Amino acid sequence: MLHTPFGFAIDPFALPLILAFAALFWLALKWRQHFSKPSLLFSNIKELAARSASLKAGFAHLPRWLELAALSLFLIAFLDPHFFREKKADAAKKEPPKEGIAIYLLTDQSGSMEEEVTAAMPDGSYKSLKKIDLLKMAATQFVNALPNDLIGLVSFARRAQIEAPLTLDHKMIVQELSQLKPLITEEEGGTAIGYAVYKTVNLIVETKHFAQDLIGKGKPAYDIKNVIMVMITDGFQNVNPADVNNPLRSMDVEEAAKFAKANGVKFYVINVDPSITSDQYTPERHLMERVTTMTGGHFYMIDSANSLDKILAQINDLEGSHLPQQEVLSKEQQPERYERISFYPYLIGCGLFLLMSAFLLQTTVLRRAP
Repeated sequence: MLHTPFGFAIDPFALPLILAFAALFWLALKWRQHFSKPSLLFSNIKELAARSASLKAGFAHLPRWLELAALSLFLIAFLDPHFFREKKADAAKKEPPKEGIAIYLLTDQSGSMEEEVTAAMPDGSYKSLKKIDLLKMAATQFVNALPNDLIGLVSFARRAQIEAPLTLDHKMIVQELSQLKPLITEEEGGTAIGYAVYKTVNLIVETKHFAQDLIGKGKPAYDIKNVIMVMITDGFQNVNPADVNNPLRSMDVEEAAKFAKANGVKFYVINVDPSITSDQYTPERHLMERVTTMTGGHFYMIDSANSLDKILAQINDLEGSHLPQQEVLSKEQQPERYERISFYPYLIGCGLFLLMSAFLLQTTVLRRAP
């Protein structure tokens, strides 16, 4: 389609045909001038010249102009002028994506997330806000940037809680994120990172098996190209004393990372507490770097150069690069989203009306002789 400066498109193949027809029409008019016009002979025209022209005589050429206008409308209709209008949300049945990456967000809900930190904002400014609010803001932006990917949400402190399984309903994920609150009671105290990782990997394994079962039954299933976990926390492994003898809740981070690697799940960790850069946390930092690198992931710390939203965008770029680039479709190739509005029916209708009007005038009130 050939797009015009007026906001609508025309058929590019029809345009040269119209120009060729216009040239032939002009040549025909020139050729017609070589022939004499029909006329009547009068012996004396003085009396005719003395008479004032009637109203009919003033409109004598109207049928010819109506015919030319009708022809012009038919030619414009042949160009098929049209534009596309986006359908309303309730009318457009958008086909859900069939492939992408699967991402589980693991969000720390321990009581320390209630503390405030000074963090870099997307606009470059710095603001003091609670860690949990920083998490919500950046994670929401991250989710909204991944419309074609499955996203799940797991919160953790002493326990790991499934807030939302893998889904394409990102509005639900954003809603669950907005409701996260730090668990400040002593009973819920702890940061069971190993248990949260192990539980999330099990969820991913079950989702993969379910998808394979659907494919085996000939039913459509979402094709998971890559699987990652993104943990946002402000600390390191800290098991609640009541769970020391519980093999799952006290699971070591390295053991959980090996389980993730064995199932093809990459593990990313983002620590939002600036104080962990101090020397006293060097062993813990090295541990997190080792376990994330083992799975193909990475360990990040926010600072003046790396804000949380920038780190999440970097993870998005790293993992999104594994997906095949989607073909850019024109509006005409997306009938489920865009409605085509064509002008040619109206142009043809108006042209026929003008042509019929010219015929009626020529055969009645404006009939000519010869």
